[in-house]
Amino acid sequence: MNAGEIPTMVRSFTPKHVAQRDTVNVFGREPGNDCEGISINAMARAALVAVAFAGVSAMLLTPTPLDAQDTVRVRIGAQSRAIAPVTLTPVFSIGQLDGPDEVAFGSVAGLVVDARGRFYVYDQQDSQIRLYDQYGKFLRNIGRKGGGPGEYQWVIGMSIDNDTVLAIHDLSAARITYFFPDGKVRGSFTEPRASTGGDNSFLVDRRGTVMLRVPMIAARGERLGEIEAGRRSRFLQLNATGTIVDSVLTPLALSSPRGFYLMTADGGNSNFMAESYSVALRSGGVVFGNGHENRFVIRTSVREVRTVEWPATPVPVGREERANWEEWADHFSKLESGRFTYAIPTSKPVYRGIQSDHDSRIWVSLYAPAQKITLPPRAPTVTGPRLYWQQPATYDVFSNAGNYLGRVVLPMRSRVLAAQGNRIWVRAKGADDEDIIRVYTMSGGALGAR
Repeated sequence: MNAGEIPTMVRSFTPKHVAQRDTVNVFGREPGNDCEGISINAMARAALVAVAFAGVSAMLLTPTPLDAQDTVRVRIGAQSRAIAPVTLTPVFSIGQLDGPDEVAFGSVAGLVVDARGRFYVYDQQDSQIRLYDQYGKFLRNIGRKGGGPGEYQWVIGMSIDNDTVLAIHDLSAARITYFFPDGKVRGSFTEPRASTGGDNSFLVDRRGTVMLRVPMIAARGERLGEIEAGRRSRFLQLNATGTIVDSVLTPLALSSPRGFYLMTADGGNSNFMAESYSVALRSGGVVFGNGHENRFVIRTSVREVRTVEWPATPVPVGREERANWEEWADHFSKLESGRFTYAIPTSKPVYRGIQSDHDSRIWVSLYAPAQKITLPPRAPTVTGPRLYWQQPATYDVFSNAGNYLGRVVLPMRSRVLAAQGNRIWVRAKGADDEDIIRVYTMSGGALGAR
């Protein structure tokens, strides 16, 4: 899909007391509406300009300028991946069906943690950022909805600058704003290209450099064909005043067949298409990867390019699971009057996403065998199929040098939002489908060490 063909996010939110489930949007976040699935190409006709589906940019595993650089291959053997499994121990949780806004979340769309363990939560339904201490006690609201200084409308990314300052990317205003923990504004700047965004498209590294991924469409006079331009992007590197100091060009992203995307509580799924991913690291540098390959690439400015590889066995799409996905494929085909069909493969790609954490560790979200689950009742106005076959969120975690640290498997219907040291912050679903933030400590493997 070309840049500029991203779908608009559905913004018709349901009341907090109405159960919200199986919600869909292409940014990997759950806005709280009652939509359950969406066709990528149907959404592409929307007017919102944003980066392409599922992270636009990653390396194409044919020769590229990146491959031509000096490269160190880090091969992770089966023995290394067999280290002691990571055990999760609950610390506390926040979230309930009804009550004050700071505990009755509408739709948790983002969470970041500072050096003291305080965490900021963006509730997309309320358009509100809230700050909590390291024990989960609510401290204060940060900013508010609006278009003025210290205000925001659509926060597509959050990051921590200088260990304690919150930086946010407001897609609607194309603005980056910095907040002190007391809620006061440290500063802000606008960048026209910040009107685009997606999952993992914004980060502030340890030097204070803003990493902002934007589509590359004839930038700096390049003559790129329409298709190639839509499949290539760059990370702009900006200082705290918004001046561009450098950029990192991402390799050409994969060209995927026609598909659709279902946003589930474990993080979301396409119809098992091979997709491309990229994410910046707080330590500096960018990670690129293609989901159908058992490898990713780490590029930094201080050392050689590293290609991290590991053995992988394809995960088959089970018979009942496949039948469930084919219901969705038929659903979208009918929505488009049978003009298009959607394929469901017999096996899954290796992974379905890459993210980084506060300590610059790399979390690769793996495809895993699915389980049939029981879903809460849904609103009577919602029609169409439901996705009963879902998988537990499963992550292989690596250091920023490519060393394998361990595997983390979450309870069903939950996903990692942030991690720091031996602690992770997870968004989960309660019995009535309410959003809950659960905090765990990790023990075992290399992830258990502080």
